[in-house]
Amino acid sequence: MSLRQRTKRVNAKVVEIYMSEIENAKKLFFEALEFLDSGDFQKAELRLRDALRLTPDSVSVLTNLAVVLLRRNEFCEAREYAEKAVSASNNNIEALLILSTCYNHDENFSEVLSTCNKIIAIEPNNVAALNNRGLALEHFSRFAEAIDSYERATTLDPNYSEPYINRGNALRKLNRYDEAFAAYDKALALKPDLESAWLGRGNVFYNLKRYDEAIAAYDKALSLKPDLEDAWCGRGDIFNNLKRYDEAFVAYDKAFSLKPELTGVEGFRLLARMHLCDWSNYDAESSHLIYFMDATILSDEEIASRIRETEIEILIDLKGFTQDARTNVFARRPAPIQANYIGYPGTMGAEYIDYIIADQTVIPENSRRYYLEKIVYLPTSYQVNDSKRSISDKAFTRTQLGLPPTGFVFCSFNNNYKITPRIFDCWMRILKQVESSVLWLHEDNPTAASNLRKEATTRGVNPERLIFAKRLPLAEHLARHRLADLFLDTLPCNAHTTAGDALWAGLPILTCLGETFAGRVAASLLNAIGLPELIAATPEAYEQMAIDLATHPEKLAVIKRKLAENRLTTPLFDTKLFTKHIEAAYIAMYERHQAGLAPDHISIPN
Repeated sequence: MSLRQRTKRVNAKVVEIYMSEIENAKKLFFEALEFLDSGDFQKAELRLRDALRLTPDSVSVLTNLAVVLLRRNEFCEAREYAEKAVSASNNNIEALLILSTCYNHDENFSEVLSTCNKIIAIEPNNVAALNNRGLALEHFSRFAEAIDSYERATTLDPNYSEPYINRGNALRKLNRYDEAFAAYDKALALKPDLESAWLGRGNVFYNLKRYDEAIAAYDKALSLKPDLEDAWCGRGDIFNNLKRYDEAFVAYDKAFSLKPELTGVEGFRLLARMHLCDWSNYDAESSHLIYFMDATILSDEEIASRIRETEIEILIDLKGFTQDARTNVFARRPAPIQANYIGYPGTMGAEYIDYIIADQTVIPENSRRYYLEKIVYLPTSYQVNDSKRSISDKAFTRTQLGLPPTGFVFCSFNNNYKITPRIFDCWMRILKQVESSVLWLHEDNPTAASNLRKEATTRGVNPERLIFAKRLPLAEHLARHRLADLFLDTLPCNAHTTAGDALWAGLPILTCLGETFAGRVAASLLNAIGLPELIAATPEAYEQMAIDLATHPEKLAVIKRKLAENRLTTPLFDTKLFTKHIEAAYIAMYERHQAGLAPDHISIPN
């Protein structure tokens, strides 16, 4: 037999084996579908995994394996296979839906929103995507949009019960109780045994203080799902309000046993016991609730000794050289890794601080030589922000806050000590160029307000154009930002937390890029929220940009719309994403130490 003939026979055999593998994969796949339909998820998973070994690139096998894993609540693996299916086929609606569900379980709501928007762009009438999109919008407190998304879903499929429940939950948060009841009732008309709808009714009755009806609704929910921890919590809250502490403890105890991480449940459980003077296991439960040690009265050496005894690996200095700092504790080197973060925006200049946590904006690479610490670069902004901060619904009027009825409102709620003669000169030139505008400042003390008015007069500006804001509770302070048009940042020391407050409240902030960490923080935040156009390169550009935005309302309107869109979809206020990044930073520091390596610059990937 010739070489050519032998090669043909080998090739034929290869084709035969390949075709056999495809047929076997098809057989396994269809067997898996039968097991999936019958609810035998374990056998369905085994068949699909066998099929995947034979045809590793099969979109159908990848997608259905993700379906099975999701049914088994294996969210991490379900996401992994759904991502592979989407990579192989961008328009795979089923795999995208699985991804949105997995992201929702992980509370990664930015990804939920992004994924659902992709689905709706492909298939505008996809009710499951509209429902999941509503959940993400609701998390970001965009209730009107969430309700609209739920309504679109139920209009398209009136027999789809879940959007009715979610709509009821959103309406309850807006205190629209009659509409919430109506939504829950529609869900129950479709499926009378929906425990989540009964739970929702119970929550509305609780808000209305109709406790008997609330307990009846919670009991109905628990009869359908005995391990519904939120219903047990609701019962506990009612009995606590009614001073029926025995029953409150039983309810909280049950909720705690089902889901220990529920916010506040462990504390309420112990409080119920305290009302009953039941001190059993008191010390252990109290110490578990208290995740800190008050070291105020301890000496530096005592604190350092405690740190060594508990074998803390990474010690973070949140104060630096600021008031009430305990720098001498760090000087004693009680932990093998010591880092400077958030409280002191600059180098400690001390050999006992190994790292400073920053980002590429606040410490560009050409500034590293000014830092004794090694730089740990987070991928977006170094500043942590809480995405759950409440903004008051109180609708202030301009008159209530001392503002004129009309005219452009510049504001700067920074501490008064950050105002320098140079930046004040700039602000006064801006006021002169923008007719009828005012500058709204934080009133730290009456003397400062008086002196700033005198300085305005000296610069030829009517002192009445300076308005001073007194302290308010945080939620109300955030709410009053709505009456300002543009936040003017200070230099050489920027707004830090104050910049985050303004952006969270939806107020654009104009900054000038400084030369130091403290003068580049607002730029860091603006980059992280996708508004680099509000970063001026020079003081002259800053001044001109302020005048331009104030005299061209259409330009400012575009920026405000962009801020509203970016506020909840960019990294700045994505607390979970920030947590992931800073945990990765700590792990990287620790792994270097464990490998016997000296500290070095670290960049955390996005």
